[in-house]
Amino acid sequence: MSTTIARALMAALVGLLPLHAFAQGGDAPSDVPEIPLEQVQDTGMLVGLAQQAERSQDWQAAARIWKRLTVLRPHRGDYLYNTAAMYALLDQKTPAYDALLKLQTSGHAYRLDQDNRFANIHGTELWEYLVTLNNGALDVSFGEGSVAFELPASDLLLDSMTYDPNGNAFLFGSARDGKVYRRKEDGSLEAWVEPDPENAGAITAMTVDARNSILWVATAGIPHFKGFSASQAGKAHLVKYDLRNGQRQATYAFPNDRLPHVPTVLTVADNGHVFIGEGLRGQLFRFDGQQIQPLLAEPKLGGIRGLALPGSGRVLYFADVDQGIFGLDLARSTAFDLKLPKNVTLSGVEGLYVYEDQLVAVQSGMSPRRVMRLKLTEDGMSVDQGTPIEANNPAFEAPTWGVVHGDELYFIANSQRSHYDGYGLPKSSAGKETLKIFRTPIRFNWDFKPPQMPEGVRERLLGKPPGQ
Repeated sequence: MSTTIARALMAALVGLLPLHAFAQGGDAPSDVPEIPLEQVQDTGMLVGLAQQAERSQDWQAAARIWKRLTVLRPHRGDYLYNTAAMYALLDQKTPAYDALLKLQTSGHAYRLDQDNRFANIHGTELWEYLVTLNNGALDVSFGEGSVAFELPASDLLLDSMTYDPNGNAFLFGSARDGKVYRRKEDGSLEAWVEPDPENAGAITAMTVDARNSILWVATAGIPHFKGFSASQAGKAHLVKYDLRNGQRQATYAFPNDRLPHVPTVLTVADNGHVFIGEGLRGQLFRFDGQQIQPLLAEPKLGGIRGLALPGSGRVLYFADVDQGIFGLDLARSTAFDLKLPKNVTLSGVEGLYVYEDQLVAVQSGMSPRRVMRLKLTEDGMSVDQGTPIEANNPAFEAPTWGVVHGDELYFIANSQRSHYDGYGLPKSSAGKETLKIFRTPIRFNWDFKPPQMPEGVRERLLGKPPGQ
């Protein structure tokens, strides 16, 4: 590691040097000791340092930092991609090719031939092979899904949806006015559920308990809500509605733990308990019919973006947008890493669902964006096989949450979140485009077998004997 990088790492960690000072070209005090890169856990700081190393053309330091980031966030394809680019700049062909092959076999794709950082590794058969595969994945969509319907352009920020099987209608929650809208047979929307006047907020998640005819709605005090006031900031509620008529039955406040809460996902167990995922940090809650209670808190997680509870009800699966999918054994109250095949990566999950005891994940943070079906092992501790069922569809501008209906997954394909700024105010683009609801058949590619690169192909394309 370069002395400048090492000193800046230590200085930033102990608070002697703001990271932005180094990013602007400053150096750390000369008496700051070096620390091993392996001890650094702060991914945001590491990304800043890697980018600064690149600006300084210190490719060796940048490669080490990006490599460290791949250890901390193995699902992040962009970190491995940047690692490969640094190896290429160092003219280290073999590790660069290996990183690119790993990305390709796990479903990532990039425009390699448009990235000048890879100039040193052009001109080989393996390079042409990688470029062809990557461009092919980005030039053609995969799957049999299509846009099922579109909702009229509006300033409603409908970013959560569910399905009422009794009323045969899709329901959408508004983060702007706190109302639930029902899609009518003619395709129009009608306001169906009014917010709790005393605890109104942005709707951030919904789910249906069809067995008990309940619609569960999670709300949060965020500035996207038109009626937002400073006193609402960080407050969240779980609201119970009668699914038969939309009447509000009860409102339950999140624990007053002096932390802001933004619930992002809900799922219901067979016994009626509601599980809630927190969007700001790695927290899970359970509503037992009386109150919302903490279930799990993991500070290393960023925010939970998906929840799934297969039929047995033994394991609750939850997805972190950066770190993949984990499981929580509810009987033992112990969490575990979901083990994966080498060719499966689960970055950018925004939506996790159950279908016939398999998991279905919407991966908005992948390149290309895709939908995966994950076959679990019998003990539920591992993924036996990951199968792509939809990828690189032109409608996938910002795919996010949805609902399983029959043998199909319906989900929002172009979330409107990006049309609002950090203060929740609409940008000039807000309310200008229709909201696309995508439908993908979950059973597509049911007999899929992962392709395997024939033994010795890598070595042949590199022009080396096997094993080198």
